[in-house]
Parts: sequence; structure tokens; C-alpha cells
Amino acid sequence: MDGFASPQSYQHIDVAANLIKAFPEDDKTKLIFVIGSSTLEKADGTTLLADNQKQFAGAPWLAAMVQQSRKFEMLKWVTNVNWTAVTPNTDFELGEKTGFKLGGDQVLTPTVEDKSLISFGNFAAAILD
Repeated sequence: MDGFASPQSYQHIDVAANLIKAFPEDDKTKLIFVIGSSTLEKADGTTLLADNQKQFAGAPWLAAMVQQSRKFEMLKWVTNVNWTAVTPNTDFELGEKTGFKLGGDQVLTPTVEDKSLISFGNFAAAILD
């Protein structure tokens, strides 16, 4: 499973590439990539990354979001490895598993105070399911 924060944003792609290289044609191993919600699309078809780039232009932490988005685009081309990408809602909160809603590439409908929240317990359960 690849879900880490790196001080060097390029390492997101490096780690993914190394994992893919280590498990070619291996149907028994499933690689799970946790990527940021910045790859999710809004109703108008734009991504959260595009919004963040406009709102926070020049912020140093944007580099990690850009690389995670590029990693996801790279993964879409990988056909010889059993992989999946898991993206959380836009915000995490402390909490147990209470039930969760699976989505796709779109931001799930906001649930609390106009935020799209998921508890750590629900996110872990979704990955295991």
C-alpha cells in the first residue's frame, strides 16, 4: 500500500513506479494507492486540484497535490499490475466505522457544514472492503 507524505513531491511518482516494477503480471498482489482528493472532479468537470491551484497559487504544498494527480494519470496506463487507487473525501475526521458511501472520480456530496467528510474508521473499512 502506498499512502505516505513526502517532503520531496517527486517521490510520489517514484514510489508508484517502483511498486509497479516490483509486481508485474502478479494477479495475487493488489497494490493500493492512497491519493489525494485533489484528483476528484466537481460537478462542472474541473478537479479540486485546479481549484487549489487558483486559490493557493505558489503555495509549496501544491507540488505534492500535482504529483499525486500525475501519479493517478500514470496509473491509468498500467495494465500489467493489479492496482486500485483510493481517494478520501475532502476532509478526514476522527471516528469509528459507521458506514460509508463508495464513489468514483467525483467529489461525494457534502455531508456536514458543506464539507465532504469521512472518518478514519470508515476510510480504513472502505480500503479493506
